[in-house]
Amino acid sequence: MSISPSEPNPYSSPQAFSDLGVQQAQPAHPKMPVFCKVMFIVSLVFCSLRAAMVPFSILGYEMLSRQNEEIALTVGFEIVAGVGIAVFGILGNCLLLARKDWAIVLGYLTAISVVGSIIVGLWQAAIMSGDIQAGSPEQIGFFIGSAFTLIVRLVLLSLFVAALVKYSSWARHNSQVGQALRA
Repeated sequence: MSISPSEPNPYSSPQAFSDLGVQQAQPAHPKMPVFCKVMFIVSLVFCSLRAAMVPFSILGYEMLSRQNEEIALTVGFEIVAGVGIAVFGILGNCLLLARKDWAIVLGYLTAISVVGSIIVGLWQAAIMSGDIQAGSPEQIGFFIGSAFTLIVRLVLLSLFVAALVKYSSWARHNSQVGQALRA
């Protein structure tokens, strides 16, 4: 079978098609940026872990209320933040991975819940640091561990918010391209 010179060679590069004036079909669903997909999957894993930990927070409240009233006061806020992370995070990340643009709102609610959780964690750390002898190795280890945990959580939160911003831009661009193609 020979190919006539007026027809494009189906085995040639895509550049050859565009050189001949043949338009290539646009993909029906443009690919989501890899960074967004990876961050949404990572966030989904962490939100699922948080969902598994919320019942332990409720049980911990019972034990702490008998031992340390000051720290028990923070547990309610921890439970609320944990439920927010679990509910908004699991739903939001699943829907974002399914390319539902309105789920960006759930993503930002997840981020707000994480900020609340970080604030509660700092509050709890401040309370617990009062029980440690000043200048002791335990105090140094406590502060190093707390700082490391805070930094890791802030970095992950920043990356997640960056993924939301990038996804939002990508979704907006694709909706404009889709409207232009339909017109």
